[in-house]
Amino acid sequence: MSDLLDTAPRRRSSRDDPDPHGSLGRVARRGGKLGLWLATALVIGNMIGSGVFLLPSALAGYGGISLVAWGFTAAGAILLALVFARLGRSYPQTGGPYAYSRRAFGDFVGFQTAWGYWIAVWAGNAAIAVAFVGYLAYFWSDLASNRGLAALVALTAIWILTWVNSLGVRQGGLVQGVTTVIKLIPLVGIASSGCSSSRPTISPRSTPAAIPRSGRSPPRRR
Repeated sequence: MSDLLDTAPRRRSSRDDPDPHGSLGRVARRGGKLGLWLATALVIGNMIGSGVFLLPSALAGYGGISLVAWGFTAAGAILLALVFARLGRSYPQTGGPYAYSRRAFGDFVGFQTAWGYWIAVWAGNAAIAVAFVGYLAYFWSDLASNRGLAALVALTAIWILTWVNSLGVRQGGLVQGVTTVIKLIPLVGIASSGCSSSRPTISPRSTPAAIPRSGRSPPRRR
């Protein structure tokens, strides 16, 4: 594993380069480049998935303890980001987890990593499409009762985004930037309104009855 983080220059081999023929680079050049803001939006959009919109309603029944779970999840995500940042600095090559695992453990582990990551991606896309249809059903009531229509809308959304990504990196980045802003607006708005309206309220039943100036206790209600 120490070889993975070794930054000293050495002779390169086909195992070090996950894309020895440069096909990924040619595809990226054809589709254009991403600037700082689009690349940032791409990372933010990948991190903010459907879970941040679906889990609050599921965790609301557990009360304040659910905030502890969010804290543990955020800490784990930050640690994982630091790991990938270290790997990216030590081995700045195209391929991500596939390239890192292939260099450290060989072709077999690299293939398994890429294959598992591919399965996770399309399974996650299906989950996001289902969440999209679920939220859209609030405005389009037929989606809640007609499963065929719901499946058609989910597939249409997936194929539209597939077509956008096939146009090139630049076009996909622009759409990702727009959707990131659309996701951030309700999150920031709900958080801001929740912080501004979270004033403690005191129930009249929890406060002692006022004592009149005469010193006598008020009559009790029967």
